[in-house]
Amino acid sequence: MDERKDEAIAAAVQRGDFDSFSELVERYEPKMIRYARRFLFDNDDAKDLVQDVFIKAYVKIRALISIADFHRGYTASPTTNS
Repeated sequence: MDERKDEAIAAAVQRGDFDSFSELVERYEPKMIRYARRFLFDNDDAKDLVQDVFIKAYVKIRALISIADFHRGYTASPTTNS
């Protein structure tokens, strides 16, 4: 499997290749849902929250300085703070 690094995917999205964003979703969505379920105790609520997080990330991805911003800002804290 030829898996691209997160940085390459984020850079592609920042250049306008928004189809590449689905790679980030596929990579992080299951982990984020499991994380959110620990706090929400409901699978549907966890899925809804994670979907909202990815929508926020999609809208703001061009403003990210690095993929570390994605990890720090969109894979944990919004899940906890949303």
